Amino acid sequence: MRRIFTILVLALLLAFAPVKAGADCPACAQRASQFWGAVVADMKSTTPAVADWLARNEIVHGRAESEKTYYLTPDCGMTPGQLEETLDIAKANKIHMTIFMMGVMIDKWPDESRALLKRVIDEGHELALHSYSHRNFRNLSGEEIDDEMVRNWALIDWALGYHYPVRFFRFPYGARTPELLQAVGSMGIRSVFWDIDSLGWRDFATVPIVIEQVMNKIRPGATIIFHCSAVSDRGALAQYVTQLREQGLEPALLGPAYPRPTASDLVGYPKARPTPSPDAPPMTDPVTSTTSITSTAAVTPAPTPLPTPTPAPASAPQRETPGERRLERMLDMDFNTF
Repeated sequence: MRRIFTILVLALLLAFAPVKAGADCPACAQRASQFWGAVVADMKSTTPAVADWLARNEIVHGRAESEKTYYLTPDCGMTPGQLEETLDIAKANKIHMTIFMMGVMIDKWPDESRALLKRVIDEGHELALHSYSHRNFRNLSGEEIDDEMVRNWALIDWALGYHYPVRFFRFPYGARTPELLQAVGSMGIRSVFWDIDSLGWRDFATVPIVIEQVMNKIRPGATIIFHCSAVSDRGALAQYVTQLREQGLEPALLGPAYPRPTASDLVGYPKARPTPSPDAPPMTDPVTSTTSITSTAAVTPAPTPLPTPTPAPASAPQRETPGERRLERMLDMDFNTF
């Protein structure tokens, strides 16, 4: 009798357990393929001068002349509920953000994602790329990088129903090199780093810690990174926005402040590379704080040709630092919760 009861309980749990869509499902490839060609054409239209300029001009700290503005740049795309709650907070506080979106959420929850991404645009935010599946680009081949970028953008287009003019990208973990910046720049995309990490993703984070981190480091033009998946980030957002408004600071979008240059804007380029600003940090892994390549390293050309759409590749074993493994465990825990 006890055995029968146990079997019945297990059957009920399995019946009501959430079913996840596989990232390599046929429907996933079909969704991405609808706008794949438009994305590839947009990327290939980038001239060498524009590509090189984008690679050399990563956004770290915002424009200093923007004395009354700063930039909210959340990394999102874990679950629809987390993005929805973040949008609710933004709407209630009348703030606009540049949202760095992962593509995998769209494949896992296509209907909810479609409604949410349309809401993002309708409510005055802008979308940017954060890769398809948050893999460390330093461990990927050129073909895998192309797939992560094109698939991410094509799924955003699918959710919106039209080709959206994406202009910014944030590397997963902030892990980038001059070669990776060149590869992304050749797609017409500008990398965005940050100068304030809210630390909401850390195990020790609380709402007061996040508020203190932002308020202690804020300066005009600051680029703030936080995560839709972090409870402390969502809890602190409205509070530090209110405090910053009391100081006369207002969040702004990256797009209007950083328009993409055209070929005619760069006649005569490339010029000699400018001396890095004293404010510009070396390229580091933000999780481990280990310098990878200094910001003055030479940039080398070239990505591999952009791929045609195929089902999303299964994740290959990657060599990662302990800090990256801790962060990835946090991300996996979020996925496994839903």
